[in-house]
Amino acid sequence: MGQIAVPSPGRILPSPRFSESLKKTLRKLQNLLNGCRILGASEREHQGRNSVCRRFTQWGLFLLSLQTDMAMKMALRRPTAELVNAACDKFDLDNFVIEEALNELFNQYQGNGSLPQVLLKVVSLNRLYSTQILAVMDVARHIHQNAKEIDFGLPTGSPLVVETIGKVTIGITGKERYNYSFATKYCSWHNPTAYPIWDSRVDKYLWRLQKQDNFAPFFKTNADMWDYPKFVEVMTAFRKVYGLESFTFKETDKFLWSEQIPINEPPAEVEKLVGE
Repeated sequence: MGQIAVPSPGRILPSPRFSESLKKTLRKLQNLLNGCRILGASEREHQGRNSVCRRFTQWGLFLLSLQTDMAMKMALRRPTAELVNAACDKFDLDNFVIEEALNELFNQYQGNGSLPQVLLKVVSLNRLYSTQILAVMDVARHIHQNAKEIDFGLPTGSPLVVETIGKVTIGITGKERYNYSFATKYCSWHNPTAYPIWDSRVDKYLWRLQKQDNFAPFFKTNADMWDYPKFVEVMTAFRKVYGLESFTFKETDKFLWSEQIPINEPPAEVEKLVGE
């Protein structure tokens, strides 16, 4: 019988809840094995008894292996400054050209009073950050029409700008959608020190970390992160609790990207019908 894969302590530390659960499984397995031995010792004449015990043993080991694998997937390593620095170095190396292109674009066209310039920013960000916005012209027009409010709020880091940019009426359907992820990224590229980026994978990582460590007691449900001011509070608490206050939101975002949890769904923009 092969060995059971156990998580490497250097890479991942199971949470106390999972550790206790694994102990309970081990105790149940041990009791099962002891029962099989006693049964086999007293009724050896019954053919197949040991075979049944072996099958029970195999099932017990399978369940233990499955639970161990779940612990590996669920338990997240504690964020540290060393991990953030390493994530930033790797992200910058892997995405140098894309980041430089967007940096030059948003630095050159900082305002939103010109529709062609806004369209160029929307199309570039949508393509290079895979936000999967289909109605890019509607989004660009919407930003341009609200340029005065947006350009006033971006330099001060007003969280209300995210909602102003994100809630767009789509011309072909007449329905209003909330392009939340795109809006946080658009704001972040204009003012990266004030606007942390939200997307579905960051959402899942932070919520799982919250359930594991409870780093922000006010953070009760992952739906809180759809309220951008609350999301900023969550990100601020995340940096404070794990000693990462020396890092900007942009740098923290690179770490969150590197730590994202594998999920079998499209990783990009989550567009939400307002009222759904």
